[in-house]
Amino acid sequence: AAMMSAIEALPDAADAMEDLESVSELIASDARQRLLKLQDKRAASGLAWFMTNMELAEGMRVMAVLDEDGEFHTAVVKAVASTSADVIGTATTEQTVTVAFDEFGGMERVVTPSSVLVLSDENTAGETTEGTCEMCHRDTKVTDHHLIPRSEHSRFVKRGYKMSFLKGRENIAEICRPCHNTVHRFASNKELADKYETTEKLLAEEAIQKWVEWVSTQSHGKHRKDHKQA
Repeated sequence: AAMMSAIEALPDAADAMEDLESVSELIASDARQRLLKLQDKRAASGLAWFMTNMELAEGMRVMAVLDEDGEFHTAVVKAVASTSADVIGTATTEQTVTVAFDEFGGMERVVTPSSVLVLSDENTAGETTEGTCEMCHRDTKVTDHHLIPRSEHSRFVKRGYKMSFLKGRENIAEICRPCHNTVHRFASNKELADKYETTEKLLAEEAIQKWVEWVSTQSHGKHRKDHKQA
């Protein structure tokens, strides 16, 4: 009798197992959907391009965020490593970067690419006195950004531009280091000269707007409360 009861119970057990597998699939599917939504949200923020459109390599000069104060500091890339992982059935590759900060005695930290901005040859000029960034409107140290980059000056002289203008303050926007780095990551020097020769044209781009919206909330510098977004 016990054997017969066990045999009769087998279909019910099979059904229960099938139900359990269906529930597990639903849970996994829901988790995958939530993961994708999170990735979509990050991409929609406009920051994904700036975070992923970089080829980091040992020896690069960068600006990196130090966890201890949440601010950007100049640093050198010491190593780049990638690891693969399977997150809820979705294959992902994570990259980490070891940087040595110029300050703090060359202290090394492992950070993510989203905390790193590459310094270009065009924007390595020294920081000036304290000022207000013309892009993110934070009170902080600012750099001179040549709206028509120096590498394009000879081409614009042939167009009739005066070198006194190209090297003068009229061709300069005072912007903070993170914004400066981002501008040179956003477009080539030729594109900046031909299409984005004013801060207004730069700020009209959606990707730049989203970058400014994000960086203006960061702790490096004080955002001017009296500034009103256009």
